[in-house]
Amino acid sequence: MLTIKAKLKPAPQSNLTANIFLNDATGVYDSSAGIYERVVLLPGSILAKHDTKGWIYRDLESLVRSEHVEKIGNQYKVLKPIVGSTSGTAAAVLGEGVVPNGFDEWKLATGKSINESGER
Repeated sequence: MLTIKAKLKPAPQSNLTANIFLNDATGVYDSSAGIYERVVLLPGSILAKHDTKGWIYRDLESLVRSEHVEKIGNQYKVLKPIVGSTSGTAAAVLGEGVVPNGFDEWKLATGKSINESGER
């Protein structure tokens, strides 16, 4: 049986303070973390609707079952911290049909992207 590894998964951290922002989502960026664990999406973040055949939908539905995410209409709300890559988390926030570069999409409090600020 083929095992598919989740790209968005529960985060071991809690009590974090947001340092990056994108639409209705807040997160914590850690450039020293592994490539698939650089962004922790914080509770209250809103994630967009996704194609039911894609990996983001699969991961979000798994996170619904583990009560880390709640489905509200055609969106999702983060209830407990979840972790992923910069681009994977940006794609979850932005929704179907978007293939973002997370380093350009996520903004720091200064309004600059991770790339623009040299924090990559």
